[in-house]
Amino acid sequence: MKRILLPLLAGTLLLCANSLTAQTIRKIAGRVVIGPESKLAGATIYLLRTTDSSTVKHAVIDSEGCFVFRHVPESDYLLCIRAEGLRGYYSALFDTTEKDHIELALRNLRFHKETPVAVKE
Repeated sequence: MKRILLPLLAGTLLLCANSLTAQTIRKIAGRVVIGPESKLAGATIYLLRTTDSSTVKHAVIDSEGCFVFRHVPESDYLLCIRAEGLRGYYSALFDTTEKDHIELALRNLRFHKETPVAVKE
């Protein structure tokens, strides 16, 4: 009986310890302002991995220009903001290691209008 319980107990403790280290929960919040009055409400903001630019989370910017990402794993990220009729904006890289809450202020961003491409048949 002891031969069975000891490895089972050790395996359970190992799984618990591993899950505790994997639960590095972060909150990333911020405000986007592209001009004196414009807060880019309704635009989509993406949290991207720096390693492959894959989307980790996305949110819609509210009427005050604010956004929040909750339960973000510890890593390096960048933000991408997309709005209809505007080219995407990409932030500088930032690191969430050893921080449980990150506040970002994205001010005076410069977006360029997208130019429609005409397709000739």
